[in-house]
Amino acid sequence: MKKIFVAVVLCLALVLSAVPSAVFATKSGLEFTATVNPEKLAPSSDDQTVTVTINADKTMQLDAVGAFIYFKSGEYSFPVQSVSNTDISGFGFDDPSEALPDCYCVYWTNDFSTVDYYETSNLMVITLTVPGGTPAGTYTLKVAGDAEGKGIYLSNNYGTTLEDEAVVTFDIVIEAPEVPQATIPTAAENLTYTGENQTGVPAGEGYTITGNTATNAGDYTAVATLEEGYVWEDGSTDPKEIPWSIAKAVIDSPAAATGLEYTGEEQTGVEAGEGYTVTGNTATDAGDYTAKATADANHTFAEGDSVDVPWSIAKAVIEAPKAVEGLEYTGEEQTGVPEGEGYTIEGNTATEAGDYTATLTADKNHTFAEGDTVTVDWKIAPASEHDDEEEKASVGATGSIAPEDLGEGAQVSYEVEENDGVIEFNEETGEYTALKEGTATVHVFYSNSANYGRGDYVVTITITNAAPTGDMTARWIMVGAAALVVMGVYLFISKRKEQE
Repeated sequence: MKKIFVAVVLCLALVLSAVPSAVFATKSGLEFTATVNPEKLAPSSDDQTVTVTINADKTMQLDAVGAFIYFKSGEYSFPVQSVSNTDISGFGFDDPSEALPDCYCVYWTNDFSTVDYYETSNLMVITLTVPGGTPAGTYTLKVAGDAEGKGIYLSNNYGTTLEDEAVVTFDIVIEAPEVPQATIPTAAENLTYTGENQTGVPAGEGYTITGNTATNAGDYTAVATLEEGYVWEDGSTDPKEIPWSIAKAVIDSPAAATGLEYTGEEQTGVEAGEGYTVTGNTATDAGDYTAKATADANHTFAEGDSVDVPWSIAKAVIEAPKAVEGLEYTGEEQTGVPEGEGYTIEGNTATEAGDYTATLTADKNHTFAEGDTVTVDWKIAPASEHDDEEEKASVGATGSIAPEDLGEGAQVSYEVEENDGVIEFNEETGEYTALKEGTATVHVFYSNSANYGRGDYVVTITITNAAPTGDMTARWIMVGAAALVVMGVYLFISKRKEQE
């Protein structure tokens, strides 16, 4: 009888799609299932073993079995340790061939002509290795007819060939035990400096936290570290760094003081306050100033971290002095408008009678109600009368009694009242020449005098042979001259005697 080789080509391929194990029907009416033991594995750093039993629901008469087993797909491989069958023996293994990489070939070697059938209910038991360190997940393996995934081909020793298309799959499940998860903390928002300690990142279950509280405004980083036995909700375990911040408190800009006026003392135009410092806010002199307010590290102004605040000290208003009244010509310089504090003055003194105008200029710290400069009119009235005068001279002297204090434009006339040949007098000019000892009197008449108006006075002229009493310089000159004369005479006589 012709032996019909029944080939069952089984290929194991790892895929990461989630295809569940189930019952797989064939055209021949067989239904295959795959049973995995154990059903689930826990993650391990050590290698683990899994057995997979391929079963059929019926018994068929077969005379040969063979298979190709693939154990690797992509990143993960599950090496085949062994393939066995409870009803038949004779399976052997080859290393992966060049034609079928990553494959162990299971083949039929014995002559089973004496065997009429075997039970397909324990068709094949495959033992696989799950390498240590394989991550948790569900790994689906596929048992197919060949590398292209065709169905299983069956034939029996009665010459019947059954062409089947069933593809068997099963799952290797690695499932990590449940680990409690900690929620990753988030930073508080809109924190603003209050002067109190604030929490930027809250504490929570499953972790400890540091660097999450502060008082001052600024940027901070909190560090959350898992407690033992916890993982983060994203599956990670490293400490989490959470940035957070406290914003500066916004404060009002300071206002300038109003109504400041020069006092001579230092004054403050912009007051310092909480949360900021101020420079350029004090002065003494009148003027316009600009203070600079600078917020500290925990505060800011709506305009920024610093603001300029204009302020000023107004000039003090002073009264202009009044003119001195009742001034009358005296021949001496007189003051018509007094000096005072806060201003300088020009044109406030004079000697001659007349009308004058003084100009007052306020200094930088003062002003008058009328402005920084005012004028004040004042005057010196003519004297009510001119005093009589005395004139002294020696014989042979000349002089003049023409008045010099009447002011410009005055008209003068003279009348000699008593003379007796003592002087020779010119009534046009007021000049005289002393002729002899004695006394002469001259009446002086004036009009249109700025300093005296209209009036008259008497000048008494006394003539002597000697220098006037009281003129010590002239007397000493005369004494010196006489001494020189005497000395000269003495020397002349002495010289004559020597010659004789």
